[in-house]
Amino acid sequence: MQVYRLQKQLVKFGPFEADLSAGELRKNGTRLRLQGQPFQVLAALLENPGRVVAREELRDKVWSADTFVDFDKGLNTAVNKIREVLGDSADKPRFIETIPRRGYRLMQSLTAVTPDTIPSVAVLSFLNLSPDPENEFLADGMSEQVINSLMQIKKLRVAARSSSFSFKGKHVDLRVIGEQLNVRAILEGSVQRAGNRLRVTAQLVDVYEGYDLWSEKYDRELKDIFEVQDEIARAIAQRLEVTLDGDLQLFTRVGTQCRSG
Repeated sequence: MQVYRLQKQLVKFGPFEADLSAGELRKNGTRLRLQGQPFQVLAALLENPGRVVAREELRDKVWSADTFVDFDKGLNTAVNKIREVLGDSADKPRFIETIPRRGYRLMQSLTAVTPDTIPSVAVLSFLNLSPDPENEFLADGMSEQVINSLMQIKKLRVAARSSSFSFKGKHVDLRVIGEQLNVRAILEGSVQRAGNRLRVTAQLVDVYEGYDLWSEKYDRELKDIFEVQDEIARAIAQRLEVTLDGDLQLFTRVGTQCRSG
């Protein structure tokens, strides 16, 4: 009997995507409510696609030895919760099959998420932190200049302005944005103007790992607005290019096809 262990932590099956390291299940980019023991049971099945995972194996993996609970009831409740979230049923299963008196089997084949080997980034619309709403144009212009500068980097794929700006004013998880735009990193920032002084902040976020790669602050005297935008945009592009040269592995992941065994 073949036991298949996932080498990657982010896998897709049907319309669903499971992030095993973060303990999250998503459908078309939307996070679903599946946590705790139900998710751990699902993770155990995902680690062994096509193989019958015995009830005893699930007990040892999910329920600690010193936990005094009705295991059978707990496991049945967890599987029912998984099926509810997946829209599955025990009678006509599409995802999880019950093997009477033995255990459960994941019926779907898996695909590890494999983003492009070329580093990819999306630049979100910079936030306007100034009290004057007219400075919104200044923030948008800053974002556009950054996009234009990044597009000059041959080894970098940049999401189109129309795509990245579609999230303006929306509170969307960066991981979801990264999935929808198919990019590994997101550049976000803010613009604040006080008289003839301009402060621009920018930070680059790894959307899959969930941490900042770098952040910078730029303080400038606002004489020629376009000149300042160009200067800061070039500085951000140069900083990101250095990050690409030194930490390319942070932007790319090598995925494999996971087959049921």
